[in-house]
Amino acid sequence: MTILTRGFTERMARFMGAFPSIRLATAGLVLAFAAACGGKGGGGSGSDGGDGGSTPCICLPDGGFPDSGYPDGGRPDGGPCVCPPGDGSSGDGGLRLSFAQVLESFHDLELTGEFGDITTLPGGRTVRVDTMDYQPPRAEWLSPNQIRVHNFPSAGPGSAGDIQVMNGSLRSNILQLTEWRGRFTVTQFGPMIPGATAKIVFNWSVHIRASINGAAARELPGIGVDGTTCTFDADGTYDTLDGRSHVTWARNGPPNIPYDISLTTQPGSQTIYPVLDRERRALQIRFTAYVTNGLSVTVLDRMTGSMTTHQENISFSDGVRDFGIQLNPNWIIPAGIYTQPISGVFRVEWPDIVPSYPPR
Repeated sequence: MTILTRGFTERMARFMGAFPSIRLATAGLVLAFAAACGGKGGGGSGSDGGDGGSTPCICLPDGGFPDSGYPDGGRPDGGPCVCPPGDGSSGDGGLRLSFAQVLESFHDLELTGEFGDITTLPGGRTVRVDTMDYQPPRAEWLSPNQIRVHNFPSAGPGSAGDIQVMNGSLRSNILQLTEWRGRFTVTQFGPMIPGATAKIVFNWSVHIRASINGAAARELPGIGVDGTTCTFDADGTYDTLDGRSHVTWARNGPPNIPYDISLTTQPGSQTIYPVLDRERRALQIRFTAYVTNGLSVTVLDRMTGSMTTHQENISFSDGVRDFGIQLNPNWIIPAGIYTQPISGVFRVEWPDIVPSYPPR
């Protein structure tokens, strides 16, 4: 695992400050992956992108223009850009899908691009995700540039995979909605006292969805979805520094912590905040959990022999900082261990997490 030193707190503050609405707080990761065209002709290789200029257009090999940050889809000199015909780069009939993001709180999939006249052509309007077709009114054409698929599932058919927009015989380019499912184990240790074994262990089963080959941006925040679950347990002991008391930890209450889809971090809830730097293929992720009276603490007074038990709240909000997880070229999250001190220390461990429907 490679540690890339950039401030986690700064990144999360910028993320939340730049996008105060709940819409972005619930937005899926939207990441960019584009290829430049070179050499004149078909097959996505035209040096002028078919417009007669000398500055290359930026075209995706399987269709359309990425949102490169330049006007009109990719000419650095600001000129118009049209992908060469014959390779499907602009989709059949010119439909262009720029990027996709999942609005988790609304259970919507939002698509942005150039979809032409919103009038339905013979054969109907369809958004295809993997093998599932979504049609009006569930797939709503809000404008020539925006489509929303309502009641978008978090699992099962049509929840991830290839995305394509169709209107009659017209077809857009294809983007992938990639997903990761894997387990992160977070161990929060008790007081750092010699011989202490007290700890709280959180087991997060994480679900993250991202359209990686969509719009251009370097650092993009995302959010785990409804499929993210968490359980916890507590055990172990320690002696106070004066040696008078022996303290035992145990879990109080059920092990499951509900996912907080509204991101308000209510008591008795948990949330994850992943942020990915697409250029470095590096990930940071913060885990947040709060359980009211989740910890049972039993104290044995060795002087008097008396024993008392009380409950304490469990609160955790930290994680893998500084883009500490380096993804491999296939967008696999490689197995690793990350340790960071807080009031005691915490440790995050995870196995290899292989994505489904990686970008291509």
